[in-house]
Amino acid sequence: MATPIRIAVVNHDAVFLRLVAQILETQGYDALLCPGGTAAHDVIVREQPDMIMIDTWLESRDTGWALLQTLRLDAATAKIPILVCSSDADEVMRQANQLEAMPRVGVLPKPFDPSQLLKKITELLAAPVV
Repeated sequence: MATPIRIAVVNHDAVFLRLVAQILETQGYDALLCPGGTAAHDVIVREQPDMIMIDTWLESRDTGWALLQTLRLDAATAKIPILVCSSDADEVMRQANQLEAMPRVGVLPKPFDPSQLLKKITELLAAPVV
């Protein structure tokens, strides 16, 4: 039996974490839940998930962005695909150029339909590693 694809979900909202975990697990993914950005980097380095889903607004408005940059700069996590999920449309637009320059990074605005989430996951997992 093949090991399921593991997706780390970093979000401060426990309800959102449970909802996304349910969506992922019904599709055969393994959800690694990280209820905040402060410890998420250590968990992600240790667990080496196949993909990471990050909210931009965690403990503060900048925590998710800082985590994203840290993950991209760390050799242990630099190639893991990342899906930025945020309801902060203004901040995502402000960061759009930086996000587009990062390989294997996608954006999914909240709220989203589960089918949109699954489509983005499929796209990012299929993206070539550079």
